[in-house]
Amino acid sequence: MEFVIQGKNVVLNDDIPARAGWGLLTRTTERGKDPKQDFDDAVHELMLFIKSWEFDGDPQDPEAYETLGLFAMTSLRAAVQKVTTDQLEFVKNLISPFTSP
Repeated sequence: MEFVIQGKNVVLNDDIPARAGWGLLTRTTERGKDPKQDFDDAVHELMLFIKSWEFDGDPQDPEAYETLGLFAMTSLRAAVQKVTTDQLEFVKNLISPFTSP
């Protein structure tokens, strides 16, 4: 999936390794309860999802996020959250016919 953020192309991975992303399931479903997230945790999460970007630096290098502007960082997080939410909603709709009475 691709996004344009501040005029720069950002490509997200089609999927992430289950073990690496397992903790995201809990954080994603609980995010509405506690929207706080440490900067380093946010960077780790973004590194799982971002395959490439046109910003300076490598999106797999945590130091590359240090130079991003606040609005670029929050836009990247919003893009990843949208993809995560959309995928979890798809899974929920996929299994709900099997779990409904």
